[in-house]
Amino acid sequence: MQRLNEKWLKYIHYYITLVVSVYLLIYVFFVIQQKALFVTNKDAFGASFSAALIAVFINVYIIFIRRMIRKYNVWLAYLIPVVSFAVFNTIIVEISLKSDTSPIFLLQNYIVVFFSTAFGFVAAFFAMVVVSIVYFISAVGSTGPTMFGPIGDGISVAIRIIICLLLLYLFRNKYEIEGADSRDYIDRFLVKNEVVKLLTNSISDGIIIVDQKGVVKSANFAVSQLFMRDVDTILGLKYSDIIQARSVHGAHISKADHPVSSVLKTKMPLTTELLLQQDGDEQKYIDMNVSPILNPQNDELYGAVINLRDISARKKEEMAKSEFISTASHEMRTPVATIEGYLALAMNPNVASIDDRAKDLLDKAHESTEHLGRLFQDLLISSRAEDGGLVNHPKVVELGGLIQKQVDNHQKSASDEGLELRFIIGADSSSFDSKEKNINPLYYINVDPDRINEVLSNLIENAIKYTDEGFVEVGLTGDSNTAQIYIKDSGIGITRSEISNLFQKFYRVDNSSTRTTGGTGLGLFICRKIVELYHGRIWIESEKGVGSTFYINLPRINEDATADTELFAIESEDLDETSASTV
Repeated sequence: MQRLNEKWLKYIHYYITLVVSVYLLIYVFFVIQQKALFVTNKDAFGASFSAALIAVFINVYIIFIRRMIRKYNVWLAYLIPVVSFAVFNTIIVEISLKSDTSPIFLLQNYIVVFFSTAFGFVAAFFAMVVVSIVYFISAVGSTGPTMFGPIGDGISVAIRIIICLLLLYLFRNKYEIEGADSRDYIDRFLVKNEVVKLLTNSISDGIIIVDQKGVVKSANFAVSQLFMRDVDTILGLKYSDIIQARSVHGAHISKADHPVSSVLKTKMPLTTELLLQQDGDEQKYIDMNVSPILNPQNDELYGAVINLRDISARKKEEMAKSEFISTASHEMRTPVATIEGYLALAMNPNVASIDDRAKDLLDKAHESTEHLGRLFQDLLISSRAEDGGLVNHPKVVELGGLIQKQVDNHQKSASDEGLELRFIIGADSSSFDSKEKNINPLYYINVDPDRINEVLSNLIENAIKYTDEGFVEVGLTGDSNTAQIYIKDSGIGITRSEISNLFQKFYRVDNSSTRTTGGTGLGLFICRKIVELYHGRIWIESEKGVGSTFYINLPRINEDATADTELFAIESEDLDETSASTV
Protein backbone atom coordinates (compact mmCIF):
# COMPACT_ATOMS: atom_id res chain seq x y z
CA MET A 1 0.00 0.00 0.00
CA GLN A 2 1.21 3.47 -0.78
CA ARG A 3 2.01 5.58 2.29
CA LEU A 4 -0.71 8.12 1.64
CA ASN A 5 -2.14 10.29 4.35
CA GLU A 6 -5.40 8.68 5.37
CA LYS A 7 -7.34 11.86 4.80
CA TRP A 8 -6.71 11.50 1.03
CA LEU A 9 -7.97 7.94 1.12
CA LYS A 10 -11.09 9.25 2.82
CA TYR A 11 -11.48 11.91 0.12
CA ILE A 12 -11.46 9.11 -2.47
CA HIS A 13 -14.26 7.41 -0.58
CA TYR A 14 -16.20 10.67 -0.37
CA TYR A 15 -16.00 10.98 -4.16
CA ILE A 16 -17.10 7.37 -4.66
CA THR A 17 -20.00 7.83 -2.23
CA LEU A 18 -21.14 10.96 -4.04
CA VAL A 19 -21.11 9.30 -7.48
CA VAL A 20 -22.95 6.12 -6.47
CA SER A 21 -25.46 8.12 -4.40
CA VAL A 22 -26.36 10.28 -7.42
CA TYR A 23 -26.66 7.10 -9.49
CA LEU A 24 -28.98 5.55 -6.89
CA LEU A 25 -31.21 8.64 -6.91
CA ILE A 26 -31.48 8.43 -10.71
CA TYR A 27 -32.23 4.71 -10.52
CA VAL A 28 -34.92 5.25 -7.86
CA PHE A 29 -36.50 7.90 -10.10
CA PHE A 30 -36.72 5.36 -12.95
CA VAL A 31 -38.08 2.70 -10.60
CA ILE A 32 -40.89 5.05 -9.53
CA GLN A 33 -41.52 6.13 -13.11
CA GLN A 34 -41.70 2.57 -14.48
CA LYS A 35 -43.16 1.05 -11.31
CA ALA A 36 -40.70 -1.80 -11.63
CA LEU A 37 -37.56 -2.77 -9.72
CA PHE A 38 -35.69 -3.79 -12.89
CA VAL A 39 -35.35 -0.65 -14.99
CA THR A 40 -35.20 -1.01 -18.80
CA ASN A 41 -34.36 1.15 -21.80
CA LYS A 42 -32.33 3.74 -19.91
CA ASP A 43 -29.00 3.21 -21.61
CA ALA A 44 -28.08 6.91 -21.46
CA PHE A 45 -27.71 6.67 -17.68
CA GLY A 46 -26.28 3.17 -17.56
CA ALA A 47 -29.26 2.10 -15.48
CA SER A 48 -28.92 -1.48 -14.30
CA PHE A 49 -30.21 -3.42 -11.30
CA SER A 50 -26.80 -5.07 -10.81
CA ALA A 51 -25.01 -1.68 -10.84
CA ALA A 52 -27.57 -0.31 -8.35
CA LEU A 53 -26.97 -3.31 -6.10
CA ILE A 54 -23.23 -2.68 -6.12
CA ALA A 55 -23.85 1.02 -5.43
CA VAL A 56 -25.90 0.11 -2.35
CA PHE A 57 -23.14 -2.24 -1.16
CA ILE A 58 -20.51 0.51 -1.57
CA ASN A 59 -22.46 3.01 0.53
CA VAL A 60 -23.31 0.47 3.23
CA TYR A 61 -19.68 -0.63 3.38
CA ILE A 62 -18.25 2.89 3.66
CA ILE A 63 -20.77 3.98 6.29
CA PHE A 64 -21.00 0.84 8.46
CA ILE A 65 -18.45 -1.85 7.58
CA ARG A 66 -15.22 0.02 6.76
CA ARG A 67 -14.56 0.94 10.38
CA MET A 68 -14.62 -2.71 11.46
CA ILE A 69 -12.32 -3.87 8.63
CA ARG A 70 -9.94 -0.99 9.35
CA LYS A 71 -9.20 -2.38 12.82
CA TYR A 72 -7.53 -5.37 11.19
CA ASN A 73 -6.15 -4.02 7.91
CA VAL A 74 -6.17 -0.35 6.88
CA TRP A 75 -5.16 -1.10 3.28
CA LEU A 76 -7.96 -3.62 2.72
CA ALA A 77 -10.54 -1.35 4.35
CA TYR A 78 -9.93 1.41 1.79
CA LEU A 79 -9.30 -0.89 -1.18
CA ILE A 80 -12.65 -2.73 -1.21
CA PRO A 81 -14.78 0.32 -2.22
CA VAL A 82 -12.30 1.24 -4.99
CA VAL A 83 -12.46 -2.26 -6.50
CA SER A 84 -16.26 -2.33 -6.13
CA PHE A 85 -16.46 1.08 -7.79
CA ALA A 86 -14.41 -0.22 -10.72
CA VAL A 87 -16.88 -3.10 -11.19
CA PHE A 88 -19.79 -0.68 -10.86
CA ASN A 89 -18.21 1.58 -13.46
CA THR A 90 -17.64 -1.29 -15.88
CA ILE A 91 -21.34 -2.19 -15.82
CA ILE A 92 -22.68 1.31 -16.40
CA VAL A 93 -20.09 2.06 -19.12
CA GLU A 94 -21.00 -1.13 -20.98
CA ILE A 95 -24.67 -0.24 -20.88
CA SER A 96 -24.17 3.42 -21.72
CA LEU A 97 -22.01 2.62 -24.76
CA LYS A 98 -25.27 2.25 -26.64
CA SER A 99 -26.00 5.92 -25.97
CA ASP A 100 -24.48 9.13 -27.31
CA THR A 101 -23.74 10.29 -23.74
CA SER A 102 -21.21 7.51 -23.14
CA PRO A 103 -18.15 9.89 -22.86
CA ILE A 104 -19.49 11.07 -19.50
CA PHE A 105 -19.30 7.58 -18.13
CA LEU A 106 -16.09 6.85 -19.98
CA LEU A 107 -14.47 9.65 -17.95
CA GLN A 108 -15.24 7.68 -14.80
CA ASN A 109 -12.77 5.03 -15.90
CA TYR A 110 -9.95 7.59 -16.03
CA ILE A 111 -10.72 8.56 -12.43
CA VAL A 112 -10.86 4.91 -11.36
CA VAL A 113 -7.45 4.30 -12.92
CA PHE A 114 -5.92 7.23 -11.07
CA PHE A 115 -7.47 6.41 -7.70
CA SER A 116 -6.73 2.69 -7.95
CA THR A 117 -3.05 3.39 -8.48
CA ALA A 118 -2.91 4.98 -5.04
CA PHE A 119 -3.45 1.52 -3.53
CA GLY A 120 -0.47 -0.10 -5.16
CA PHE A 121 0.26 -2.53 -7.96
CA VAL A 122 -2.57 -5.01 -7.30
CA ALA A 123 -5.32 -2.40 -7.46
CA ALA A 124 -3.72 -0.68 -10.45
CA PHE A 125 -3.45 -3.98 -12.33
CA PHE A 126 -7.13 -4.67 -11.62
CA ALA A 127 -8.07 -1.26 -13.05
CA MET A 128 -6.08 -1.95 -16.25
CA VAL A 129 -7.84 -5.31 -16.64
CA VAL A 130 -11.25 -3.65 -16.24
CA VAL A 131 -10.69 -1.05 -18.98
CA SER A 132 -9.25 -3.73 -21.26
CA ILE A 133 -12.34 -5.94 -20.80
CA VAL A 134 -14.66 -3.04 -21.62
CA TYR A 135 -12.72 -2.37 -24.83
CA PHE A 136 -12.71 -6.07 -25.72
CA ILE A 137 -16.51 -6.24 -25.40
CA SER A 138 -16.80 -3.29 -27.74
CA ALA A 139 -14.21 -4.69 -30.19
CA VAL A 140 -15.92 -8.09 -30.65
CA GLY A 141 -19.21 -6.38 -31.38
CA SER A 142 -21.16 -7.30 -28.26
CA THR A 143 -21.92 -3.62 -27.88
CA GLY A 144 -21.31 -0.56 -29.98
CA PRO A 145 -18.31 1.71 -29.70
CA THR A 146 -18.48 5.17 -28.24
CA MET A 147 -18.77 8.34 -30.27
CA PHE A 148 -14.97 8.18 -30.74
CA GLY A 149 -15.26 5.01 -32.79
CA PRO A 150 -13.28 1.71 -32.44
CA ILE A 151 -9.92 3.38 -33.08
CA GLY A 152 -10.66 6.22 -30.64
CA ASP A 153 -11.73 3.74 -27.96
CA GLY A 154 -8.49 1.79 -28.45
CA ILE A 155 -6.44 4.97 -28.08
CA SER A 156 -8.43 5.86 -24.95
CA VAL A 157 -7.71 2.45 -23.38
CA ALA A 158 -4.02 2.76 -24.23
CA ILE A 159 -3.87 6.21 -22.64
CA ARG A 160 -5.47 4.93 -19.45
CA ILE A 161 -3.06 2.01 -19.19
CA ILE A 162 -0.08 4.31 -19.84
CA ILE A 163 -1.34 6.69 -17.11
CA CYS A 164 -1.62 3.77 -14.73
CA LEU A 165 1.91 2.52 -15.49
CA LEU A 166 3.32 6.04 -15.29
CA LEU A 167 1.77 6.57 -11.85
CA LEU A 168 3.14 3.24 -10.67
CA TYR A 169 6.60 4.34 -11.78
CA LEU A 170 6.33 7.78 -10.16
CA PHE A 171 5.14 6.23 -6.90
CA ARG A 172 7.63 3.33 -7.04
CA ASN A 173 9.33 4.38 -3.78
CA LYS A 174 6.08 5.00 -1.96
CA TYR A 175 4.66 1.48 -1.97
CA GLU A 176 5.09 -1.03 0.80
CA ILE A 177 5.52 -4.73 0.19
CA GLU A 178 3.41 -5.56 3.23
CA GLY A 179 0.41 -3.75 4.69
CA ALA A 180 1.33 -1.09 7.25
CA ASP A 181 -0.95 -2.39 9.96
CA SER A 182 -0.35 -2.99 13.64
CA ARG A 183 0.41 -6.70 13.21
CA ASP A 184 3.75 -6.15 11.49
CA TYR A 185 4.59 -2.49 12.16
CA ILE A 186 6.41 -3.22 15.43
CA ASP A 187 8.49 -6.03 13.88
CA ARG A 188 9.45 -4.25 10.68
CA PHE A 189 10.19 -0.77 11.97
CA LEU A 190 11.36 -1.35 15.55
CA VAL A 191 12.25 -4.93 16.40
CA LYS A 192 14.11 -5.82 13.17
CA ASN A 193 15.48 -2.34 12.53
CA GLU A 194 19.24 -2.45 13.13
CA VAL A 195 19.48 1.29 13.81
CA VAL A 196 16.79 1.10 16.50
CA LYS A 197 18.47 -1.94 18.06
CA LEU A 198 21.83 -0.14 18.11
CA LEU A 199 20.32 2.93 19.78
CA THR A 200 18.34 1.04 22.44
CA ASN A 201 21.31 -1.17 23.36
CA SER A 202 23.49 1.92 23.84
CA ILE A 203 21.05 3.39 26.38
CA SER A 204 21.62 2.69 30.07
CA ASP A 205 17.87 2.72 30.78
CA GLY A 206 15.84 -0.40 30.24
CA ILE A 207 13.79 -0.23 27.02
CA ILE A 208 10.91 -2.65 26.40
CA ILE A 209 8.71 -2.55 23.29
CA VAL A 210 5.29 -4.21 23.48
CA ASP A 211 2.58 -4.63 20.86
CA GLN A 212 -1.02 -3.49 21.23
CA LYS A 213 -1.82 -6.64 23.22
CA GLY A 214 0.99 -5.99 25.70
CA VAL A 215 3.26 -8.78 24.45
CA VAL A 216 6.99 -8.02 24.75
CA LYS A 217 8.50 -7.82 21.24
CA SER A 218 11.88 -6.30 22.08
CA ALA A 219 14.08 -5.54 25.10
CA ASN A 220 17.58 -4.09 25.35
CA PHE A 221 20.55 -5.32 27.38
CA ALA A 222 19.78 -2.97 30.30
CA VAL A 223 16.48 -4.79 30.86
CA SER A 224 18.28 -8.08 31.46
CA GLN A 225 20.44 -6.36 34.09
CA LEU A 226 17.44 -4.74 35.74
CA PHE A 227 15.41 -7.95 35.98
CA MET A 228 18.41 -10.33 36.24
CA ARG A 229 17.08 -12.38 33.32
CA ASP A 230 18.23 -13.11 29.79
CA VAL A 231 16.49 -11.07 27.10
CA ASP A 232 15.43 -14.27 25.27
CA THR A 233 13.42 -15.38 28.31
CA ILE A 234 11.50 -12.09 28.32
CA LEU A 235 10.47 -11.95 24.65
CA GLY A 236 6.95 -13.20 23.97
CA LEU A 237 5.74 -12.73 27.54
CA LYS A 238 3.10 -10.27 28.68
CA TYR A 239 4.36 -7.06 30.30
CA SER A 240 2.48 -7.95 33.50
CA ASP A 241 4.54 -11.14 33.83
CA ILE A 242 7.76 -9.11 33.66
CA ILE A 243 7.01 -5.84 35.45
CA GLN A 244 5.50 -7.01 38.73
CA ALA A 245 5.51 -3.76 40.65
CA ARG A 246 3.81 -2.02 43.53
CA SER A 247 3.34 1.63 44.34
CA VAL A 248 6.26 3.40 46.04
CA HIS A 249 4.36 2.98 49.32
CA GLY A 250 4.01 -0.78 48.78
CA ALA A 251 0.34 -0.83 47.73
CA HIS A 252 -0.78 -3.53 45.29
CA ILE A 253 -1.43 -2.43 41.68
CA SER A 254 -4.14 -4.32 39.81
CA LYS A 255 -3.73 -5.24 36.14
CA ALA A 256 -6.37 -2.66 35.18
CA ASP A 257 -4.43 0.10 36.97
CA HIS A 258 -1.02 -0.95 35.68
CA PRO A 259 0.68 2.01 33.90
CA VAL A 260 1.19 0.00 30.69
CA SER A 261 -2.45 -1.09 30.69
CA SER A 262 -3.57 2.53 31.14
CA VAL A 263 -1.43 3.72 28.21
CA LEU A 264 -2.67 0.95 25.89
CA LYS A 265 -6.22 1.86 26.85
CA THR A 266 -6.04 5.67 26.74
CA LYS A 267 -3.24 6.12 24.16
CA MET A 268 -1.78 8.79 26.45
CA PRO A 269 1.82 8.76 27.77
CA LEU A 270 2.34 8.17 31.49
CA THR A 271 5.23 8.63 33.90
CA THR A 272 5.26 7.19 37.41
CA GLU A 273 7.51 5.75 40.12
CA LEU A 274 7.07 2.14 41.17
CA LEU A 275 8.56 -0.39 43.55
CA LEU A 276 9.81 -3.33 41.50
CA GLN A 277 9.33 -6.66 43.25
CA GLN A 278 12.02 -9.15 42.25
CA ASP A 279 12.87 -12.70 43.22
CA GLY A 280 13.67 -12.96 46.90
CA ASP A 281 13.44 -9.92 49.14
CA GLU A 282 15.27 -7.53 46.80
CA GLN A 283 13.31 -4.44 45.80
CA LYS A 284 14.18 -1.68 43.39
CA TYR A 285 12.63 1.71 42.87
CA ILE A 286 12.13 2.46 39.18
CA ASP A 287 11.03 5.48 37.23
CA MET A 288 8.72 4.22 34.49
CA ASN A 289 7.81 6.20 31.37
CA VAL A 290 5.32 4.54 29.01
CA SER A 291 4.72 6.12 25.59
CA PRO A 292 2.20 4.79 23.04
CA ILE A 293 3.29 3.95 19.48
CA LEU A 294 0.65 5.49 17.23
CA ASN A 295 0.04 5.85 13.53
CA PRO A 296 0.33 9.65 13.06
CA GLN A 297 -2.24 9.57 10.26
CA ASN A 298 -5.13 7.79 11.93
CA ASP A 299 -4.12 7.50 15.61
CA GLU A 300 -4.13 3.69 15.38
CA LEU A 301 -2.36 2.03 18.31
CA TYR A 302 0.57 -0.22 17.38
CA GLY A 303 1.98 -0.76 20.87
CA ALA A 304 4.06 1.07 23.47
CA VAL A 305 7.64 1.83 24.47
CA ILE A 306 8.45 1.32 28.16
CA ASN A 307 11.43 3.19 29.59
CA LEU A 308 12.67 1.89 32.96
CA ARG A 309 15.26 3.70 35.08
CA ASP A 310 16.65 2.38 38.36
CA ILE A 311 16.30 5.19 40.93
CA SER A 312 16.89 3.10 44.04
CA ALA A 313 19.97 5.08 45.13
CA ARG A 314 18.20 8.43 44.71
CA LYS A 315 15.08 7.14 46.43
CA LYS A 316 17.05 5.90 49.43
CA GLU A 317 18.69 9.31 49.77
CA GLU A 318 15.30 11.01 49.60
CA MET A 319 13.88 8.63 52.19
CA ALA A 320 16.83 9.22 54.53
CA LYS A 321 16.46 12.98 54.10
CA SER A 322 12.73 12.77 54.68
CA GLU A 323 13.23 10.63 57.76
CA PHE A 324 15.71 13.14 59.16
CA ILE A 325 13.35 16.06 58.53
CA SER A 326 10.46 14.16 60.08
CA THR A 327 12.46 13.18 63.18
CA ALA A 328 14.01 16.62 63.59
CA SER A 329 10.68 18.39 63.14
CA HIS A 330 8.96 16.11 65.62
CA GLU A 331 11.70 16.50 68.25
CA MET A 332 11.95 20.29 67.83
CA ARG A 333 8.22 20.84 68.26
CA THR A 334 8.42 20.08 71.99
CA PRO A 335 11.07 22.66 72.97
CA VAL A 336 9.48 25.26 70.69
CA ALA A 337 6.10 24.65 72.33
CA THR A 338 7.75 24.96 75.73
CA ILE A 339 9.39 28.28 74.81
CA GLU A 340 6.09 29.53 73.43
CA GLY A 341 4.37 28.59 76.68
CA TYR A 342 6.92 30.39 78.85
CA LEU A 343 6.68 33.49 76.65
CA ALA A 344 2.91 33.46 77.03
CA LEU A 345 3.28 33.27 80.80
CA ALA A 346 5.80 36.12 80.80
CA MET A 347 3.37 38.32 78.88
CA ASN A 348 0.49 37.48 81.23
CA PRO A 349 0.06 40.46 83.63
CA ASN A 350 -1.30 38.08 86.30
CA VAL A 351 1.98 36.15 86.32
CA ALA A 352 4.71 38.73 85.69
CA SER A 353 5.09 42.48 85.66
CA ILE A 354 7.03 43.91 82.72
CA ASP A 355 7.33 47.36 81.18
CA ASP A 356 5.97 48.24 77.73
CA ARG A 357 9.35 47.93 75.99
CA ALA A 358 9.90 44.43 77.37
CA LYS A 359 6.34 43.46 76.41
CA ASP A 360 6.97 44.62 72.85
CA LEU A 361 10.10 42.51 72.63
CA LEU A 362 8.33 39.49 74.09
CA ASP A 363 5.47 39.92 71.61
CA LYS A 364 7.95 39.78 68.72
CA ALA A 365 9.68 36.77 70.25
CA HIS A 366 6.32 35.03 70.70
CA GLU A 367 5.35 35.78 67.08
CA SER A 368 8.66 34.37 65.80
CA THR A 369 8.24 31.29 67.96
CA GLU A 370 4.77 30.68 66.53
CA HIS A 371 6.23 31.04 63.02
CA LEU A 372 8.97 28.54 63.90
CA GLY A 373 6.32 26.13 65.21
CA ARG A 374 4.36 26.41 61.95
CA LEU A 375 7.56 25.74 60.01
CA PHE A 376 8.23 22.52 61.94
CA GLN A 377 4.58 21.57 61.52
CA ASP A 378 4.76 22.08 57.73
CA LEU A 379 8.02 20.15 57.52
CA LEU A 380 6.48 17.25 59.42
CA ILE A 381 3.33 17.20 57.29
CA SER A 382 5.27 17.43 54.01
CA SER A 383 7.59 14.63 55.08
CA ARG A 384 4.69 12.35 55.95
CA ALA A 385 2.88 13.29 52.76
CA GLU A 386 5.87 12.12 50.72
CA ASP A 387 6.17 8.87 52.68
CA GLY A 388 2.46 8.12 52.42
CA GLY A 389 2.18 8.37 56.20
CA LEU A 390 -0.17 11.34 56.33
CA VAL A 391 -2.90 10.77 58.90
CA ASN A 392 -6.13 10.25 56.99
CA HIS A 393 -9.62 9.48 58.32
CA PRO A 394 -11.97 9.86 55.32
CA LYS A 395 -15.64 10.55 55.84
CA VAL A 396 -18.50 11.44 53.54
CA VAL A 397 -18.93 15.20 53.90
CA GLU A 398 -20.86 17.92 52.11
CA LEU A 399 -18.27 20.16 50.50
CA GLY A 400 -20.40 23.32 50.40
CA GLY A 401 -20.72 23.47 54.17
CA LEU A 402 -17.02 22.79 54.58
CA ILE A 403 -16.08 25.70 52.32
CA GLN A 404 -18.64 28.05 53.86
CA LYS A 405 -17.06 27.65 57.31
CA GLN A 406 -13.61 28.38 55.91
CA VAL A 407 -14.90 31.51 54.18
CA ASP A 408 -16.56 32.65 57.41
CA ASN A 409 -13.33 32.04 59.35
CA HIS A 410 -11.36 34.25 56.96
CA GLN A 411 -13.88 37.09 56.60
CA LYS A 412 -12.21 39.20 59.30
CA SER A 413 -8.70 38.92 57.87
CA ALA A 414 -10.08 39.83 54.42
CA SER A 415 -11.94 42.84 55.82
CA ASP A 416 -8.80 43.99 57.65
CA GLU A 417 -7.03 44.06 54.27
CA GLY A 418 -9.95 45.95 52.64
CA LEU A 419 -10.89 42.96 50.45
CA GLU A 420 -14.27 41.46 49.56
CA LEU A 421 -14.37 37.71 50.31
CA ARG A 422 -17.33 35.94 48.69
CA PHE A 423 -18.51 32.37 48.21
CA ILE A 424 -20.39 31.18 45.13
CA ILE A 425 -22.03 27.76 44.67
CA GLY A 426 -23.01 26.45 41.26
CA ALA A 427 -22.55 29.77 39.40
CA ASP A 428 -19.96 32.49 38.99
CA SER A 429 -20.26 35.93 40.49
CA SER A 430 -21.64 37.46 37.31
CA SER A 431 -24.77 35.31 37.50
CA PHE A 432 -25.22 35.37 41.30
CA ASP A 433 -27.93 37.58 42.78
CA SER A 434 -27.82 37.78 46.57
CA LYS A 435 -31.35 39.23 46.67
CA GLU A 436 -32.90 36.11 45.20
CA LYS A 437 -33.33 32.86 47.03
CA ASN A 438 -30.89 30.32 45.53
CA ILE A 439 -31.16 26.55 45.87
CA ASN A 440 -27.61 25.31 46.09
CA PRO A 441 -26.69 21.80 44.91
CA LEU A 442 -25.07 19.43 47.40
CA TYR A 443 -21.60 18.12 46.63
CA TYR A 444 -20.70 15.02 48.66
CA ILE A 445 -17.10 13.81 48.73
CA ASN A 446 -15.25 11.12 50.68
CA VAL A 447 -12.30 12.87 52.36
CA ASP A 448 -10.79 13.65 55.73
CA PRO A 449 -12.34 17.05 56.51
CA ASP A 450 -9.27 18.14 58.48
CA ARG A 451 -7.02 17.52 55.48
CA ILE A 452 -9.31 19.42 53.08
CA ASN A 453 -9.62 22.24 55.62
CA GLU A 454 -5.82 22.55 55.51
CA VAL A 455 -5.95 22.94 51.73
CA LEU A 456 -8.79 25.48 51.75
CA SER A 457 -7.28 27.50 54.59
CA ASN A 458 -3.88 27.64 52.88
CA LEU A 459 -5.26 28.74 49.50
CA ILE A 460 -7.63 31.36 50.94
CA GLU A 461 -4.89 32.78 53.18
CA ASN A 462 -2.53 32.98 50.19
CA ALA A 463 -5.17 34.73 48.09
CA ILE A 464 -5.73 37.33 50.82
CA LYS A 465 -2.00 37.71 51.49
CA TYR A 466 -1.08 38.41 47.85
CA THR A 467 -4.06 40.63 46.94
CA ASP A 468 -3.61 44.35 47.63
CA GLU A 469 -7.10 45.42 46.58
CA GLY A 470 -10.21 43.98 45.01
CA PHE A 471 -11.71 40.64 45.90
CA VAL A 472 -11.18 36.99 46.69
CA GLU A 473 -13.85 34.63 45.35
CA VAL A 474 -14.26 31.03 46.46
CA GLY A 475 -16.49 28.97 44.16
CA LEU A 476 -17.93 25.47 44.08
CA THR A 477 -19.31 23.83 40.97
CA GLY A 478 -19.06 20.49 39.18
CA ASP A 479 -20.92 17.71 37.42
CA SER A 480 -22.20 14.25 38.35
CA ASN A 481 -18.67 12.85 38.70
CA THR A 482 -16.52 15.78 39.86
CA ALA A 483 -16.73 18.57 42.42
CA GLN A 484 -14.63 21.58 41.46
CA ILE A 485 -13.43 24.26 43.88
CA TYR A 486 -11.85 27.46 42.66
CA ILE A 487 -10.18 30.30 44.61
CA LYS A 488 -9.96 33.40 42.46
CA ASP A 489 -8.30 36.69 43.38
CA SER A 490 -7.45 40.05 41.83
CA GLY A 491 -3.93 39.96 43.22
CA ILE A 492 -0.40 40.18 41.86
CA GLY A 493 -0.53 37.01 39.75
CA ILE A 494 2.48 35.06 38.55
CA THR A 495 4.20 34.50 35.21
CA ARG A 496 3.66 31.43 33.06
CA SER A 497 7.25 30.26 33.59
CA GLU A 498 6.74 30.10 37.36
CA ILE A 499 3.55 28.01 37.25
CA SER A 500 5.33 24.71 36.53
CA ASN A 501 7.36 24.96 39.78
CA LEU A 502 4.66 26.39 42.00
CA PHE A 503 3.63 23.10 43.64
CA GLN A 504 7.19 21.93 44.31
CA LYS A 505 8.66 21.72 47.80
CA PHE A 506 10.25 24.94 49.18
CA TYR A 507 9.46 26.88 45.99
CA ARG A 508 8.45 30.53 46.38
CA VAL A 509 7.86 33.07 43.63
CA ASP A 510 10.71 35.57 43.74
CA ASN A 511 9.38 39.12 43.58
CA SER A 512 9.08 42.17 45.78
CA SER A 513 5.63 41.21 47.06
CA THR A 514 6.66 37.75 48.26
CA ARG A 515 9.81 39.02 49.94
CA THR A 516 7.75 41.11 52.36
CA THR A 517 5.53 38.17 53.37
CA GLY A 518 6.58 35.16 55.39
CA GLY A 519 6.30 31.61 54.17
CA THR A 520 8.08 28.27 54.01
CA GLY A 521 7.35 27.33 50.40
CA LEU A 522 5.69 24.14 51.65
CA GLY A 523 2.02 25.16 51.66
CA LEU A 524 1.20 24.46 48.00
CA PHE A 525 3.32 21.30 48.03
CA ILE A 526 1.24 20.00 50.96
CA CYS A 527 -1.97 21.04 49.20
CA ARG A 528 -0.98 19.05 46.11
CA LYS A 529 -0.13 15.97 48.14
CA ILE A 530 -3.42 16.09 50.05
CA VAL A 531 -5.50 16.56 46.88
CA GLU A 532 -3.66 13.68 45.17
CA LEU A 533 -4.33 11.54 48.26
CA TYR A 534 -8.03 11.65 47.29
CA HIS A 535 -7.35 11.05 43.56
CA GLY A 536 -7.96 14.70 42.80
CA ARG A 537 -6.14 17.34 40.80
CA ILE A 538 -4.98 20.88 41.65
CA TRP A 539 -3.71 23.49 39.20
CA ILE A 540 -3.51 27.24 38.69
CA GLU A 541 -4.31 29.72 35.95
CA SER A 542 -2.67 33.10 36.42
CA GLU A 543 -1.61 36.26 34.66
CA LYS A 544 0.97 38.67 35.99
CA GLY A 545 -0.65 41.79 37.44
CA VAL A 546 -4.20 40.50 36.84
CA GLY A 547 -4.73 37.75 39.41
CA SER A 548 -4.73 34.01 39.93
CA THR A 549 -7.28 31.21 40.08
CA PHE A 550 -6.55 27.93 41.82
CA TYR A 551 -8.69 24.95 40.79
CA ILE A 552 -9.25 21.72 42.71
CA ASN A 553 -11.10 18.74 41.23
CA LEU A 554 -12.25 16.00 43.63
CA PRO A 555 -14.28 12.85 42.88
CA ARG A 556 -17.92 13.47 43.72
CA ILE A 557 -20.23 10.94 45.34
CA ASN A 558 -23.77 11.08 43.98
CA GLU A 559 -26.76 11.27 46.28
CA ASP A 560 -27.72 7.62 45.68
CA ALA A 561 -24.34 6.49 46.96
CA THR A 562 -24.71 8.62 50.09
CA ALA A 563 -28.21 7.42 50.92
CA ASP A 564 -26.92 4.47 52.95
CA THR A 565 -23.86 6.29 54.29
CA GLU A 566 -23.73 8.13 57.60
CA LEU A 567 -22.90 11.81 57.07
CA PHE A 568 -20.57 13.27 59.66
CA ALA A 569 -21.00 16.85 60.84
CA ILE A 570 -17.98 19.11 60.53
CA GLU A 571 -16.77 20.31 63.92
CA SER A 572 -16.36 24.06 64.26
CA GLU A 573 -13.26 23.90 66.43
CA ASP A 574 -10.06 25.79 65.68
CA LEU A 575 -8.65 24.43 62.40
CA ASP A 576 -4.99 24.87 63.25
CA GLU A 577 -5.36 22.96 66.53
CA THR A 578 -7.32 20.21 64.76
CA SER A 579 -4.66 19.85 62.08
CA ALA A 580 -1.85 19.76 64.63
CA SER A 581 -3.56 17.12 66.75
CA THR A 582 -4.12 14.75 63.83
CA VAL A 583 -0.55 14.75 62.51
